[in-house]
Amino acid sequence: MKIKINYRESVLKKTGLVILSMLTVLQVLGQDKTTLKVGDPAPPVKVFKWVKGNPVESFEKDKVYVMEFWATWCGPCKAAMPHLSEMARKYAGKVTFTGVDIWEKKGQPQEKELPAVISFVKQMGKDMDYNVAMDNNNQDMANNWMTAAGLGGIPATFLIKDGKIAWIGHPMSLEPILAQVVAGTYNSKAFGDNYNKQSQDQQKQRSEVDAIFKPIQEARKAKNYKKVLVLIDSSMAEISSKYKLYQGGAESMKFEALVETDIQKAIVFAREWHKTAPGWANISVPKLFSEKDGLPVEAYRMGSEFMQEALLLPNAVTPLVYEIIAKCYFKAGDTVNAVASQKKALETGKAALKEGKYKGSILEETIARFEAELKEYEK
Repeated sequence: MKIKINYRESVLKKTGLVILSMLTVLQVLGQDKTTLKVGDPAPPVKVFKWVKGNPVESFEKDKVYVMEFWATWCGPCKAAMPHLSEMARKYAGKVTFTGVDIWEKKGQPQEKELPAVISFVKQMGKDMDYNVAMDNNNQDMANNWMTAAGLGGIPATFLIKDGKIAWIGHPMSLEPILAQVVAGTYNSKAFGDNYNKQSQDQQKQRSEVDAIFKPIQEARKAKNYKKVLVLIDSSMAEISSKYKLYQGGAESMKFEALVETDIQKAIVFAREWHKTAPGWANISVPKLFSEKDGLPVEAYRMGSEFMQEALLLPNAVTPLVYEIIAKCYFKAGDTVNAVASQKKALETGKAALKEGKYKGSILEETIARFEAELKEYEK
């Protein structure tokens, strides 16, 4: 069981605060037993479309390759792209870099996702200065590389030498390893022994965490939100003491379940959550409230209030924050503030697009959406 909630855009640029979605931290759960390890032959490259650069059909002996896994909605992926591009230029002719887009929109055929991916890559320009491919509808790249290696989060990088996996890790940690590989001084066996041992230990913890969250996810899928609440409440003490990393995700699911079952309790919970975990509450509460119709005005006002605080965060994508603020105001019946906030979203969005700011998050399509929303609010 793999949990991935993919938003095409995040209101924050990096993951340290919360972020892409209320369940981002749960992406590592339920991975199948690790079958791809450091030292193993690299899996084949099976993609839907080569979006940029030269196709990599196979991994030749005596050559070095970097396979980077990313998605358009992933803030940390975008943050790593300029650095990857610098390395691609530095090692041109010595190392082949390829970015593989995976996990776009669940249930959506790649044919429908392709235009958005092409637009993203085009806007990134020299900040994505390497080959780019898109996973196929069977998700062969995600399954045979990421899932097989026990990985459930991106960005993730695989370094291949002589057709075998030499290193697996975060792209921002790649540079010193790559320098050793090119120089011929890298000890792949030593790294592999350590990495594979850590992977086994992490697999054990994932299994323990999955035992807690799998029933919760099954209840969510069945929309049995009362059961979700019972399961989370009975597990929260264990989660907060032993699996702190997953506490925010659990609290997000509890909030979602409360919204579906008792909105007044959800509002009370949100206030308390805001005191103990403002990073989570400032994003998750407005996001969910703004997507729901027919809630009390108090809920929408809370959403706009919390999202106003997000504007102060150093890595906020300001136009997207204003957009959610405007949605909350509009659903609260406050069209004056909705229009004013949406105009700020449009103004800051156009400026960002012109300046090349928030690359990958503010596209021409984003501006078109802002304009359509503004017209709706001005009716």
